[in-house]
Amino acid sequence: MTGLAIMNNKGGVAKTITSVNLAYALSRRNIKTLLVDMDGQANATSNLGGIKEGEPTIYDVLFRSTTIVDAIKETQYDKLYLLPSSDEFLSASAILRQEELVPPQMYLRHAIKGDLDDFTFVIYDCPPSLDVLTANVLNVADYVIIPSLAADSSIQGILRVLNAMKKANLIRMIGIKLMGVLLTRAKERLLVTQHNIEQIRTLDVPLFRTYIRDTTRVAQSESMHMPVMAYDPSCSASKDYAALCEEVLQFLVGGI
Repeated sequence: MTGLAIMNNKGGVAKTITSVNLAYALSRRNIKTLLVDMDGQANATSNLGGIKEGEPTIYDVLFRSTTIVDAIKETQYDKLYLLPSSDEFLSASAILRQEELVPPQMYLRHAIKGDLDDFTFVIYDCPPSLDVLTANVLNVADYVIIPSLAADSSIQGILRVLNAMKKANLIRMIGIKLMGVLLTRAKERLLVTQHNIEQIRTLDVPLFRTYIRDTTRVAQSESMHMPVMAYDPSCSASKDYAALCEEVLQFLVGGI
């Protein structure tokens, strides 16, 4: 099982869109994939069809007696599974900060206990902040992908994620690694500015060859609670996420 954390402390960078569509793209390759929604806004959950009232969520797994296996649900897409979130999870960070017995950044690791080994990939959609929930993901994932706006890449945001990874690795036996920075919402005419690419390269971090083009089809797919790749497979963003999936798989073949 390979865990991928989709992470940035800045909102509006297509973090959830990337999580959902990368998970979907992997499942289309007949790869059993789980998307874990770690955000109380629950947008990833909504984009995969939502949940019914009373269905267990990540909140129940971390703070109640529900096992992670019992909280995982099938989606309408073959090979794609969801550990959902809800607005109840918005209080999770505050609850964890008050914990005195178990280290608050280790809750997710204790909850997993090897129960996700049946999945080839686990994608973690992280909240748009580097808080204790993000720390939980950094203690279980294998790699980080940092989505960053193509038109306005935030070097500081990337540096903050790298610093959070460094801190997590102080208590991990096997360190988490950066798979790459992913440039998102690139305008068709502007595409990716060379200036932003050069700024990122000054950090000496990997940058995906693939970038995600901006299109109104993404917003339309979200309103329909679908991955854009399922909503319109021929649009530019769908083609880009398919290419990202291939790049991720190629990385793992050569990078492990």
